[in-house]
Amino acid sequence: MVQTGHSVGVAFALNIAAGFATILGGMVVFNKHLVHLANPRSLAIALSISAGVMMFISLVEIFGESVHLLTEGFKTDEMSEETATGHGWLAATAFFAVGIALIYVIDMIVHKISPAHEITEIDNLEAVRESLELSKDNESFHALEHGSQTPNATHYVKMDPEAKLALQRMGVLSALAIGIHNLPEGIATYVGAIQKTSVGFSLAIGIGLHNIPEGIAVAAPIYFATGSRWRGIMWCTISAFAEPVGGFIAWLAIGDGMDPISEGILFGIVCGIMVCICVKELIPTAYKFTKGESHIVALGMFAGMFIMVASLTLFGYAGV
Repeated sequence: MVQTGHSVGVAFALNIAAGFATILGGMVVFNKHLVHLANPRSLAIALSISAGVMMFISLVEIFGESVHLLTEGFKTDEMSEETATGHGWLAATAFFAVGIALIYVIDMIVHKISPAHEITEIDNLEAVRESLELSKDNESFHALEHGSQTPNATHYVKMDPEAKLALQRMGVLSALAIGIHNLPEGIATYVGAIQKTSVGFSLAIGIGLHNIPEGIAVAAPIYFATGSRWRGIMWCTISAFAEPVGGFIAWLAIGDGMDPISEGILFGIVCGIMVCICVKELIPTAYKFTKGESHIVALGMFAGMFIMVASLTLFGYAGV
């Protein structure tokens, strides 16, 4: 048996919304006025706010819930309250470490698929932005495709076939890598939303914020390599689809409910996943985008944390 009802619908809606942010980022290829979204400073701010949101909600809400559930699960008539609490903390910490290890295993898989994965997503994104700024319209791209110049194409950047192929490969591999990363994020969002709507909502915001630059990293290279905006969006959609797939896996795994120990284990793993993504991926990437302006990352993270404080306070008053 599996769960049904309003809470399941909300959890899947949050999953889909977080995944859609990847497509939203990819839509930069439809309008040159959206190029500012690919500005390194803007991306650094988005990533650091995302890290602040996810770190805060993970360590304040999710880890605490894991300790509480495991403590309740370990309690027996023969065991003292203190011993059960100690067991709860030890178990929650152990499964927190399991979540961290899971992200490292996923990264190993990603690097097997594409050894240059991190370079393609970070270092080449600014080059893509510069190319976007040089583009004028569709005619420009057709001129590029045929290797000729038109009056409207004088500012466009030419690429030889090998460069186009490399750029297309970069976008496709980024899509696959991001899709693999999105699976555990989808699981985390679903688990958080089922337990408490405010937690799922907060995770969806954090994940959505860093999915926007990921969408840009996927769609823009494919657009410049093929001339097709829709092909770029197609690959964004494929990588975004992993988010609700992760939620679907969690839905099947949880079934019609779990005992406190199983729930506590799941929350510990989810917390480890989210914190590891922040520390290993989001914060270092934000620092690379700032090019030495580290205060941007610090302020962005604090902003994300205070956004969560305000949100959780409002949710508390609303009884959500």
